[in-house]
Amino acid sequence: MRDVWIFPGHGCQYVGMGGQVLASSSKAKVLVELAEDCLRLPLRTLLEKGKSFELQQPQVLEPLLLIVQCTYVDLLKDRYGSAGKIAGYSAGILAACYAAGVASAETMLTIAVCRGRILKQAASSHTGGMLAVYGIETRRILDVISEASDLSDQLTIAAYNAVRHTTLTGDVKDLKFISRQLRAQGAETAFIEAAGAWHSHLAQQAASETRCVMDSFSLKKPEGWLLCGDRTRPLRTVDDVRDAIAFSISRPIQWALLISNMIDQGSQVFIDIGPGRTLYSFFTQMELPDDVTCHYLERNRGRYSIPHCYQKTSVACA
Repeated sequence: MRDVWIFPGHGCQYVGMGGQVLASSSKAKVLVELAEDCLRLPLRTLLEKGKSFELQQPQVLEPLLLIVQCTYVDLLKDRYGSAGKIAGYSAGILAACYAAGVASAETMLTIAVCRGRILKQAASSHTGGMLAVYGIETRRILDVISEASDLSDQLTIAAYNAVRHTTLTGDVKDLKFISRQLRAQGAETAFIEAAGAWHSHLAQQAASETRCVMDSFSLKKPEGWLLCGDRTRPLRTVDDVRDAIAFSISRPIQWALLISNMIDQGSQVFIDIGPGRTLYSFFTQMELPDDVTCHYLERNRGRYSIPHCYQKTSVACA
């Protein structure tokens, strides 16, 4: 099988995400109730009727994003079988681990709750944020940053998403300044709905704390190919998984290289296991071979449709 399931992280969320698939899953209802009991938060209400800034809080987003993505995994596995390869972008590594058989949805949800609490504390310790930059190559972004004299040393690249799509992370003041500079160079920029400066040294303490917590969970080796966005080699062992879940919080994402390597190895069909179309949008900024395609599940207002590559066959796209 040549299909790849790719799981996005913070920034892909929106109020009402996963509405249709969650409504059809009794398992998802149980998971939401379990998370609500752990956090003492009205997660379902926040998901359906909350404000964007409420949904982006890590203690809310981590468990809800996981539940939506795990429910999509169950839907696809029940109908079409498993994927050829699985890759997680940032927080998407949690659902990717579930898809790869590392642990049950309940265990991964507990990990998401723990991560969310740790990230909440980390976000309160700094005024950090994240900025998407597209339509301009990374090397030109680095040139603009190096020429700017009014920046602190906190501004850095969080993710190499595509040739013309990069994510910056750091202090919000620095991000606003560099956004103006990059726009003057013809780039397009947009602040990501993220609560902190993830994938930078500002998140190192959170990563270390998460790694300590990970030792308390019983996990299994991944079934098949499992990749995490901050590295290009597959996760083979339980310790690989524990390290990825923790240290991907502070390490830059090498997404463009990871995707390029998979294409070189024969992967042709990529499925963005939503919500949203974040990872799908990265492919629009890549130079792809004619036989490589990317599809997404969620359309709008929480509704989904099965990509045509699955509709044509009873097994995962071959």
